[in-house]
Amino acid sequence: MAPTRVAEYVESAFKDSCIKVDIISDPQVIAREYPLMAAVNRAAMRIEAHRPRLISLEYVPDGP
Repeated sequence: MAPTRVAEYVESAFKDSCIKVDIISDPQVIAREYPLMAAVNRAAMRIEAHRPRLISLEYVPDGP
């Protein structure tokens, strides 16, 4: 599954849950903040669907 589809799947899987999903897809942000990820993915950058997505999951419990 391509990164774009994985990101869509993860967002839908955690929709309406206490899991916060944050997806970084901006190539400039990835190159600056995650240079090793950008280096590994540089061959796939030509194809939009194969561009990297960094998925961050955070558990945010209900209540205090």
